[in-house]
Amino acid sequence: MRPWLPGIQLKPTYEAGQSQLLHHLDEIPLNEMGEKSIRIYTFKYSFRDKIKGRKENLGEKSKLVIKGQSLNSAKPTLEVALIDSRGMSYGHRITLHQENGIYKIPIDQLSPTQFAIVPRPYPGFMSWLAPYWPSDSLETEAIETLQISLVPATDDYQPEPLEYYLQEIWLE
Repeated sequence: MRPWLPGIQLKPTYEAGQSQLLHHLDEIPLNEMGEKSIRIYTFKYSFRDKIKGRKENLGEKSKLVIKGQSLNSAKPTLEVALIDSRGMSYGHRITLHQENGIYKIPIDQLSPTQFAIVPRPYPGFMSWLAPYWPSDSLETEAIETLQISLVPATDDYQPEPLEYYLQEIWLE
């Protein structure tokens, strides 16, 4: 079982009533997957209950927007994905820079990606990334979960500890 990593904290910002998710990792954890090992760290947020009365408005949205930045010279690569009620995951990779930035991803550029089973299944040799199935495009009215995976920019390469924050994520 993967150990809990205490590097994630919710911190207040300088704006009243706002907070940000601060994430510090000395290294991206190595996860054994049968004979293969990959470096990846995934967390999720379910917003299904928060959008109950607004689901029909989601079809009008065309962009997934992320506000955040890297807090050191490392440039973390995040795979940001939306998961719908069928369990289909659609994502896109972004690289956070040292400047506070707003990253806009057109929803039609989200492509099928692997669904992470979090927390990791037991026994440890079982894959915790479910394969994706070829299917139709994302149904924005059916989205209910945000999945964020921290992945190395290149295979098994991480030059230094990663520290970044995410302040806001929304659809527009």
